[in-house]
Amino acid sequence: MAKAAIKKRWCRLIAPALFQQRELGETPFIDAATLPGKTITANLAILTDEMRRQNTEVTFLIEKAEGDT
Repeated sequence: MAKAAIKKRWCRLIAPALFQQRELGETPFIDAATLPGKTITANLAILTDEMRRQNTEVTFLIEKAEGDT
């Protein structure tokens, strides 16, 4: 018997208010309950629009998932 296909969805990752809630990217998921606790790294120059900060990376911890965000 063939297994049922598991459909992955994509979740938009949003930075906290300190970074004007900019979109950090997207990540695939099957169950939204598995997202909290995961981390994502972003370049600080992209978040602040200051190119002199291009050598700094910030790591964010996913706290909660609401729908696809």
